Amino acid sequence: MSTEVTEFPSVLRGRTGVVLRLALPLAAVVGLIASVLVVFPYRGAEFYGLVVTYMVPPAGKETVIPAAVAAGFSPFLVATYIAGIDMTVGWLMAWNWDFITGIPLVGELVERLMERGQAWMEEQPIVDRSAFLGLILFVFFPMQGSGAVAGITLGRLVGMPAQRAWLAIMLGALTASFAWAYAAGAIRAAVFVFGLDVVLRASLVLIASAVFAVLLTRRIHR
Repeated sequence: MSTEVTEFPSVLRGRTGVVLRLALPLAAVVGLIASVLVVFPYRGAEFYGLVVTYMVPPAGKETVIPAAVAAGFSPFLVATYIAGIDMTVGWLMAWNWDFITGIPLVGELVERLMERGQAWMEEQPIVDRSAFLGLILFVFFPMQGSGAVAGITLGRLVGMPAQRAWLAIMLGALTASFAWAYAAGAIRAAVFVFGLDVVLRASLVLIASAVFAVLLTRRIHR
């Protein structure tokens, strides 16, 4: 599906607009990457490694964010950076859909994501009622890697305007990143206070209770 030029204001159209649509998101990406050396002057390389891991499937927020928090990074900063990655990548793709999907290999990846996105939509009735809310949830629970790429792909698949799709990605990325970061932070604090054994036992009890509740609910509704 093509990105309609009419989606953009006049300043982002024409040759100058094409340059701006590429330059502004790329500048944001460069700024985000460079700021790591300022925020983490002594652990920049370690944090970069986590970021690269996040961008390469099958890693996602649910693995990289807890790992970063467990390594001693601030939950707030980790969530901010991971959400920032999704937002800047989503911004770049939303403004340059046709150009990016025309790149060899990238276009093939997008085609596979569109197939998976189509299958996901067919299984989620909420998408029929609210594509915007469905896209937020899709980014919150990404299929693989950064939710921005898959999110923009799904947004284009349902015919959502670029700016609206990016807004959904921003909301989903922020919500998911901070939820995972502070949940990991709470677990880290609990381990420090109560010890690893107690936390593991409590986690097993909670997981078993959740599984039992799900099975019981399914049996009741049969």
